[in-house]
Amino acid sequence: MQSILCSDVRTNPLIRETHYLYKIVETYRHTVDSFDALESCHYFSSVEEVREVTRPWAEAFLSHVRARYSPASSLVLKYVGLTQLYPALAELLPDARLILIVRDPKDTIGSLIEVGKKSAEQGKRNNFPSVTDKLISFYRSFYEPSLSCRESSFRARLHLVRYEDLVRDPASEIARLEDFTGLSLRGFNPDGEWSRQQVDFAKDRENNNPWITELNGGAVSESRLGRYREVMSEAEAAGIERACAHIMDAFGYRSSAERTTGQPEPKLETCETKSFRTSADNSCT
Repeated sequence: MQSILCSDVRTNPLIRETHYLYKIVETYRHTVDSFDALESCHYFSSVEEVREVTRPWAEAFLSHVRARYSPASSLVLKYVGLTQLYPALAELLPDARLILIVRDPKDTIGSLIEVGKKSAEQGKRNNFPSVTDKLISFYRSFYEPSLSCRESSFRARLHLVRYEDLVRDPASEIARLEDFTGLSLRGFNPDGEWSRQQVDFAKDRENNNPWITELNGGAVSESRLGRYREVMSEAEAAGIERACAHIMDAFGYRSSAERTTGQPEPKLETCETKSFRTSADNSCT
């Protein structure tokens, strides 16, 4: 996704994840959520004042990055943890457009188990040894904040992309991304190596970074679809589907019991995404 968006020459090149912006948003969200418990009244008169003080901090960082990659007029920034903070990020940066890429929870959790296995093989701690309630909750924590925020202004700035749709039909998904972002992305070559990027994925692989796969930096591929079957049992997969049923329903995924063998999910724009598509005027929760 990041490589697609960075293919527009008006953006920054593909760079490492933005930990700094994450910390700004995390500080804001924590202060707002714990306003009374932290006795923040000694420093701020209201939650709104917290926002007024923090927003220039975030905007100053973005201005710095934009100047660093001049003449970039649009920034493409990524940090996986920011997904958990999307409603707060939207409050701080009202002009930001947010892209939420989702994947079948079984495959996502399966990938985390593979990361844990690679870490263990290197003598490091394995944080994802098997399918557990804790790991399932970890997966859910990335999507539930956006699902529970029904504010129409937030939903209007949030664009959903399913990983499966992207790797099966890149052209259609890229066209949707162009409509949402206003970027020119037709120059992206899904069959070639990533262009305009400053991350050395080959070196990451040499250093045995467990989070980097053979797909990083290369062509769009369907090769990792359904990989969960290699690391978990059918019973474990069914347990994930039960625990993540609300997320699967919201994003148009069908359970194994509902799916005809070998038949892919319907395209997102034609399937029912009841929880995600429904907007209301109440505040984020």
